[in-house]
Amino acid sequence: MEGQETQPLPSAPDNAGREEDMETETSGDDGAPMGNADEQQNCTMCGLRLKEIIRLQEENRKLKGELSKKALDEKFLKDNDSKVKFYTGLPSFSLLMGVLMQIIPSLPKSETKERKLSHFQMLVLTLMRLRLDLPVEHVAHRFDISRQTASNLFIETINVLHAHLSPLVYWPKRHCIQASMPHQYVEMFGNRVTVIIDCFKLFIERAQKLHAKAQTYSNYKSRHTMKYLIDITPQGTISFISKGWGCMPAISRSQRTVAFFRSSRLET
Repeated sequence: MEGQETQPLPSAPDNAGREEDMETETSGDDGAPMGNADEQQNCTMCGLRLKEIIRLQEENRKLKGELSKKALDEKFLKDNDSKVKFYTGLPSFSLLMGVLMQIIPSLPKSETKERKLSHFQMLVLTLMRLRLDLPVEHVAHRFDISRQTASNLFIETINVLHAHLSPLVYWPKRHCIQASMPHQYVEMFGNRVTVIIDCFKLFIERAQKLHAKAQTYSNYKSRHTMKYLIDITPQGTISFISKGWGCMPAISRSQRTVAFFRSSRLET
């Protein structure tokens, strides 16, 4: 209307421009918010990390399984009597565990800082070396220990085995032998047979001391050996075994003979 002043329109609030600026700043070229893109990228990275963790866990599990198959422990020999017989000479795993339970109280403390082997592995190490005639160096590498540690464990375990198992080797009474004499012996020899005597040699590693080298070297075998006198009853049990002797013929023969008759206590 004429004569009336035109009222100015209210100005837009300042926040509107700011909101537009914020929308512009938080939007990408494709119109997607920048915050959502970062979240998607983080989710993708998390998924990749999770897949990598799962892959590493699976690889670790497989490597542990392969390592456990090569470790000479209870799992390696359990439920496999053929392995037990090959490595230890004992016919079954149950018998191996029976021997272990018998000698455990006398074995040195295992799995210390110097000894990484369990009592079971100490026994297996000793029986393996006896059964397969393995050098100390090879046994040390097989059990991942030093040569000196392997040698010490072998000596300690063999002494414990001797203390516990040597009573099993004894000279039976004559009437006990004759009561269960196989008929083949009775037919051929009557009651005159008590034991079958034999002498055998074992190859040994070269000793460090010069005197021991001279005592054990065999000119006939061209190697270092130890001699043993052994006798077996007609039933097949070992009733006597002498100490090991060197290769000095006259001395060792007389010593073995004296030791045999002292231990046998033959009836005349």
